[in-house]
Amino acid sequence: MNTNTNSPAQKSYITGLDLLRFIASIGVIFSHSFMEYEHFFDNYIVRICVRWIVPFFLIVTGYFLKEDLKAFIKFMIHIFIQYLFWTIFYALVFHYDIWSIRRFISALRSGIVLHLWYYPTLMICALFVFCLIRFIKDPRWIIAICSLFYLVAVAGHTLINVPAFDFINQSFLMRMHHRIMGEVTTRDGVFWGSLYIAIGYCIRHAKNKERFQIKSYPKFLLCFIPLFILASLEEWAVVYYNTGEKDILLLTIPVATLLFILGLNLKMEKHAGEFMRSMGNIIYLIHYFFLEIFMQMHFLSWKLFLLPTFSTVCCAAILSILAKRWPKLKYIL
Repeated sequence: MNTNTNSPAQKSYITGLDLLRFIASIGVIFSHSFMEYEHFFDNYIVRICVRWIVPFFLIVTGYFLKEDLKAFIKFMIHIFIQYLFWTIFYALVFHYDIWSIRRFISALRSGIVLHLWYYPTLMICALFVFCLIRFIKDPRWIIAICSLFYLVAVAGHTLINVPAFDFINQSFLMRMHHRIMGEVTTRDGVFWGSLYIAIGYCIRHAKNKERFQIKSYPKFLLCFIPLFILASLEEWAVVYYNTGEKDILLLTIPVATLLFILGLNLKMEKHAGEFMRSMGNIIYLIHYFFLEIFMQMHFLSWKLFLLPTFSTVCCAAILSILAKRWPKLKYIL
């Protein structure tokens, strides 16, 4: 009888999604560090390297999205409390005036600082997909409807400077969405993010789970690498030819989906995965605090990436440990 408590048979494993979320959160710092001051890095290297990150986050959300109404409401309340806390935090720290009802609502509509746009987009997209799940139910129709919305976003923004597609941005649906969510909503909220949430949900509820198992990693790479290269060329074309305001890309869909499937197939110890999950979420929430501090100190180039990254990761590790000790902290982290 094997009494070794560290034997693989006695360890608890989870998927590698949490590892990829941690890596993606570092990619967010990379993106926000370089986009402010280097034209070359902003328009090419950064946008090509990190365009998959937020779609990946949304696919993960869709994968764990609950069909039960009470569970969904609990999820939305948790997201809103977290969003509300960090909106107030950044308003106090950086002296943003949001203390009138009008300004407060405006801040909540689009995100008070660089990265908080994700929260209103996440909530409206999750609500939209949840309504589709409740009333339509058939995953094929859910994907079809969300795909149609995505094509509207591509034509309405990525191709807005192409005369043939300019009218789509002026359509009733797009104007109503802008009126509700605000003009600065990154990548057009429900039109863009809903598809990724729907993809995650449909993967979770697919009848044939074997199709998402990676049996050969070399074959997986032979599929993924050409797609990533093509997605990079698509990004380059959008930037180089200045076809639109927001780069909502078609090839980001398979790239983000394949990375999600990779995360499903990777295994890591449960304890490490839970720590990575907590770290990744906190890094996303607090990285802008350190980024702004070092920008005010006039750090640029690689220093503006390395210094905030080191500070953010250290702070996230401390907060993750505290959250494990005091579970109530998880409401805001």
